[in-house]
Amino acid sequence: MENLIEKIQSNVDLKNIYNKMLDYLSKRNYSEKKLIQKIIDLKKYYPYSQRYQNYTRENAKIAMALVKEYGFLNENQYARNLLDYLINKKDGLRRIRQKMLNRLIKKEIVEKTINEFQKKSKQDLTRIIELTKLKREQLQKKYKGDWKKTAQINNKLYLFIQQKGYTNDETKEILNFNFKEIA
Repeated sequence: MENLIEKIQSNVDLKNIYNKMLDYLSKRNYSEKKLIQKIIDLKKYYPYSQRYQNYTRENAKIAMALVKEYGFLNENQYARNLLDYLINKKDGLRRIRQKMLNRLIKKEIVEKTINEFQKKSKQDLTRIIELTKLKREQLQKKYKGDWKKTAQINNKLYLFIQQKGYTNDETKEILNFNFKEIA
């Protein structure tokens, strides 16, 4: 660690990369890959600036080692926090998994985090049930006189819920709950 600190302090580019990483992390959390990608992209955004010419993947990884050593970046904690945030939205676990992967969190960490959540608790479906009720009312209002379209409302609701990232079982549960309330 001492060797790494000396290496970063002796090289101006590494010091700038390290400071830029801390600057990004002070604003919001990132995954390791996303943070490195943001550093590398600076070179692309400012092609004529000499400051960013040595912002390479290798240099970013060297600075990343120190960032992780000091505990400024914890990808497991970031994945758990992101899951807690996304679980309160109207998305299902499949959609949440995709959003986490889009943020360049390692696949193993995403799978581990989601599996831990599934073991501990079950996703609350009340928000999506309310949203489905609203969607059903909108579709019934829209297709009031057209009997062909009225017959397709359940298919549209099924696809709507599936696009939110819910499994087939969860989708059926949500639709069955809506049917019970109508009857």
